Amino acid sequence: MRLSRLLVLAAFTVMFTGWLQADVLIDPSHFQITLNNDGSFDPNGTGNWGAGTVFTAIPNVSAPDGGFPSGDLFCEASDGLQCSPPIDPFVGTRLGGASETITGEFTFTANADGGGSFDFHNGLMNEEGQFIAITSLELIASLPISSLPEIFSCFGGDAFGQCGFIVTDPPQEMITVETFFSDGHIAPAPEPSTWILLGTAAFALVGRKALRRS
Repeated sequence: MRLSRLLVLAAFTVMFTGWLQADVLIDPSHFQITLNNDGSFDPNGTGNWGAGTVFTAIPNVSAPDGGFPSGDLFCEASDGLQCSPPIDPFVGTRLGGASETITGEFTFTANADGGGSFDFHNGLMNEEGQFIAITSLELIASLPISSLPEIFSCFGGDAFGQCGFIVTDPPQEMITVETFFSDGHIAPAPEPSTWILLGTAAFALVGRKALRRS
């Protein structure tokens, strides 16, 4: 009897671990950013942002003067994940991914082909230590003025409802491109592994009590 219950406990532990590795369900506290000109979320994709361009990302930023820009949605979703046709340079977001946890301002860098896809997990907390949602996001990048395109495009996917750009005057040979995502709903939640570990521990306690009774 004891052996059979131990085997059941082991089976559930393996199952929980399998769920962690499979990452089948989309956790709304995880999100992705793409710089690829085809709107895909391929980390090895191609974009027109320039190789090694560094983006500074600021979550829950206050709206700029005049409010968040919302008139620069130059592509429409064809399948909920990609824009067709995209207009390069392009930046987009969506929920999901196996992500790096961010707790405030963070950075990411375009790949050697000026594109790429990047995964993040919302670990933001308020002063009381409570997880909070991400409702807006600002991306800041500097580009050579010689590479300034006629138009930029963006798409918020299922992570943000609106997006747009502000391009500031160059100080010298560079321009600053600010991409604003607003109307966001990236959920406040711990890593899924936390829930799995808690569930496994709770099941282990139940199994231990059952063994004692037998």
